[in-house]
Amino acid sequence: QGMYLTAAEGTAANVFANYPIQVAGKTGSAEVGKGSANGVFVAFAPYDDPEIALAIAVEKGNTELLSKLNAGLKAIKDNGTLDQLISDWDL
Repeated sequence: QGMYLTAAEGTAANVFANYPIQVAGKTGSAEVGKGSANGVFVAFAPYDDPEIALAIAVEKGNTELLSKLNAGLKAIKDNGTLDQLISDWDL
């Protein structure tokens, strides 16, 4: 339930709160050296009957990759690809 709340109301809500399926996820960081950490996100969906899982790690300071990931998520939501994937996978 905590991972669902992260995606629906917490640190990942700006990306997943309005998805047509319930996503559960957890944000975090992985220390890679003194004072340095990479960003980590793990998720699964649908929340009530998981069929898809993913994990993403972004090297600290790699704002270009983070921007591309966010733009890609927005694009597949905006252009209908997300809806088509959900339909194709019977989610």
